[in-house]
Amino acid sequence: MNNELLIEITTREDGWQVMRVTGDLCLYTAYEFRHDLHQASRENSMVVVDLRGLDFFDSTGLGVLFAANKRAHGVGGQIRVVGGKVVSRSLGNTRLATALVFYDTVEQAINDRPDTSS
Repeated sequence: MNNELLIEITTREDGWQVMRVTGDLCLYTAYEFRHDLHQASRENSMVVVDLRGLDFFDSTGLGVLFAANKRAHGVGGQIRVVGGKVVSRSLGNTRLATALVFYDTVEQAINDRPDTSS
């Protein structure tokens, strides 16, 4: 773990913002992640966070994602998360993963249509 975090945010033609995160998402880098995610979700209510480039992920990062998701839903927005092996391994068999929807790819996250039949 080197406590470095790189974040790249792009806006797609369809309006979605994609936030690609690489490096270590931990206690030491969570402030930067929280700040950038908050900015992205303020500018656009449709944000995909791609965590597949992470080398390390701990509960601090998960807490930031939960808070951002709750805030986004409160204003009619969406935070969708593309996980990776590091994220899956960190979550293990916890029930924490059920509070967020994880996708395998950015395209899956963007193209998913919520079930409105209930």
